[in-house]
Amino acid sequence: ALRDMKEKERMEFLSELKYDLLKMGVDFAFLPVNQETPQIVQVSRLVLSESLTPNEFMNSFFAVRNAGLLVIFKISDKFGNVAPPQPSRYI
Repeated sequence: ALRDMKEKERMEFLSELKYDLLKMGVDFAFLPVNQETPQIVQVSRLVLSESLTPNEFMNSFFAVRNAGLLVIFKISDKFGNVAPPQPSRYI
């Protein structure tokens, strides 16, 4: 897990993630703020409804979705599937 990494390696991983998110043109925050190990990565993009076209809305939607997927994939690639499998109520 992220908290088990050496400080230098953790900082490099988080810095790379920050710069990748900046390249995608989205807003993001590591929460809780000012903690060594974030528990949440919040990704967003401000959309103003005034003169908003459907295409602009969809572009913003996909940018945020793809940024969220980037975070998930980078963490999964680095640490594997860290969540224990949950029992299913469905067969």
